[in-house]
This record gives sequence, C-alpha cells and structure tokens, in this order.
Amino acid sequence: ANRLYIETCCQNIPPSDFIDPSESHNVVVAKSLLEFYLNNVLVNPNSSDRLYCVLGGSGMGKSTFICQLIRKYIAKYRKESRLPYQIELFCLGSNDVLSKIEMVQDKHNKVLILDGLDENVDALNDYDAFKVKLEALIQDFRIVIVTCRTQFFEDEDSEIRESRLINTGINKGFRTYNKLYISPFTPEQINKYISKLFPYSRKRQRQCQQLLQECSAL
Repeated sequence: ANRLYIETCCQNIPPSDFIDPSESHNVVVAKSLLEFYLNNVLVNPNSSDRLYCVLGGSGMGKSTFICQLIRKYIAKYRKESRLPYQIELFCLGSNDVLSKIEMVQDKHNKVLILDGLDENVDALNDYDAFKVKLEALIQDFRIVIVTCRTQFFEDEDSEIRESRLINTGINKGFRTYNKLYISPFTPEQINKYISKLFPYSRKRQRQCQQLLQECSAL
C-alpha cells in the first residue's frame, strides 16, 4: 500500500461508460483523489456535505487509497497539537460492524470511514434494508466516507446517491452522497507501477510491457 503506491486519481464520470475504460482519459479530466479529500473534504467543518462515496472496480485501489488518506492526513497535522477530527475506520465486511459504529463516542467530532460496502453480507442480501440501518447509525458523524465496488450496483442509476438523512442547515432536503470514481491508470502510471514492482529487473519490466500490449490487442 505504500512502496508500490501510485497516486489515486478520480473522475465524476464512471469509467464503465466507455467500451474500454482507458478511453475515458481522452474526454475526462482526472484529478488527485487525495488532494480533493485533504484540501476540500476534511477541512470544512461548516459544510452541509457530509456524505461521500468512492467507487471503483475490483482491485483499483479503494482500500489502498484509504490507507494513504489516513497517512497523509496525520502527516499534514503532525506539527499541530491534535488532528482537526479523529478518524474511525471500519471494514463493512465485519460481522459486528454496526454494533462497533454504534459504540463510537463523540460522533460529531469524528470522521467515519467505512471500507467495502460490497463486502457486507447483509448489504448483499438486502441492500435497501441495510442502508436504512447503517444511515441511522452514521447520521451524527461529522463526515462519512464509504468505499464500494462499482459492480455491486446493477447500473449507474442504482448507485448510492440519496440518503434518508435530512439536512438541518441552510440547504434543506435529504443529504446526498458525493460520488467520485477511481480513474484507470494512464500509460504513464502503468509504467511507473511496473518500475516500482520490478525496480532491479529490466527483463521483468519488458515482459510486463509485452504482456500488456498482447492484452490490449485482444
């Protein structure tokens, strides 16, 4: 999650909208997902935007991004006496995750990160019912960030968007999840990853490049 990390980029258009997800690079302007969360989400206590969702395909780096986000967040405020908000991180695949969330104290001053909505058994069996239970427990947290595989949802229209939670501030109505999709690697990012994966073997690097060319030709 650290040595091989390539900075995660994001976009507001799902890569699955394209026959080849890599084609999205030609029409979508991707930006740093870390910078967005560090500079926009985790620094604005008065914002009514409290629900966020990171979507991506299997193996695209959702959990790795969460690890990097927490690491960078701590590093950013290392010289200060304390973090703006404490972070509570839970894997939604855990059987007792709801009871753990319920037990968290001082929710108003904490950021809740929930990794792997698609890994929760109850969500797989009855997503709507699980979402109701989950939102009843997360409503008091300052900020909530959920990660999920894009394939968990039948299509873009059924993806997580509107919640049952009501805004109490100026912006009346139901709270919505701010969605961003993890962008596929660019050719430059692929080359950088291969170099990190096999830093001392040019032969391995060439073999990876050849394999990628063969796959893209299929």
